[in-house]
Amino acid sequence: MNRILETQKSLEKRFRGFLYSLDPERTVTLRELLTNSGQARERLQSPWLQKDILEEGLQSVEQYFNKQERKGAIEGYSGLPLIFLQRPDTVEDQKEFQTRTEDEFFRTRYAQYDPQYLYLHTQTNFFPKLLGTWRARKRHIQTLGSFTSLGQNSWRKKPCISGYYLPDFPDILNVCPQVATEYMLRVLIHDLGHGFFPYVASGDESLHNIRMIYARNKQKQTREDPWEDCVASECTDPYFFLEAKRYVESVEEIPLAVKEIMLPKFKSWYLSSKHTARWKRIWGIEQDMRLEEKRVCVQRTIEARLD
Repeated sequence: MNRILETQKSLEKRFRGFLYSLDPERTVTLRELLTNSGQARERLQSPWLQKDILEEGLQSVEQYFNKQERKGAIEGYSGLPLIFLQRPDTVEDQKEFQTRTEDEFFRTRYAQYDPQYLYLHTQTNFFPKLLGTWRARKRHIQTLGSFTSLGQNSWRKKPCISGYYLPDFPDILNVCPQVATEYMLRVLIHDLGHGFFPYVASGDESLHNIRMIYARNKQKQTREDPWEDCVASECTDPYFFLEAKRYVESVEEIPLAVKEIMLPKFKSWYLSSKHTARWKRIWGIEQDMRLEEKRVCVQRTIEARLD
């Protein structure tokens, strides 16, 4: 993954003033996480992060990038965002959560849940601002959110900076460290892909999502625990959406609070008529096809199409 690391190092130099303004006690860059993993995980208080999974996943993505780069008509490595991560503060999280519960809709939807559920990729929002001042060197991401320097609809205009909080995902998700690392990796490679490839229309976001999971190139591994299997497959199996109904049904009766937050999103993303109606247009899938035929359509589209 030399080219990803080289690009991140170059961006760190370009935006060194920005990085200098961030709270040094809770911030690491993606490059630091990969090249100085022990110190980075200590600063993030995330001993659960699996360095080997991060390295393997990003190496696979880089290989996919290199293959696609030869096709042209892409932004390429010059479009990658600078990525940094920060450790969340549980006191700040609770305070922000209490403020948000003053809104009746938010209170009805989320009041009974852990505030850090809002860091899940099914829930989080990106904010184009940081809290704190440059001079104090204490700047940090908007509490209970993620950061982008340009906003979600402006990826292609200039180099982008993306920042994420890294909570205790094994605890929040109720999964093992390996699955939690895959969960975080899914977010990172998704947004690296947004920088590498041309702008994707919102209606085709599922194409980009599945393409980047395909780029992860993770060998299918069925886990004994149905919930872990569902979470891991959604992060690593590009064909998950074809069998999403089976996965959702396998976990619907499991008494987990985090499941109550995530499953409605899975149903909306993968089981809704709006989603399945796109299958023919995006993938060339007919409803009466066998599963294996559908998988072939997905693979063929990913390999052949650049949007």
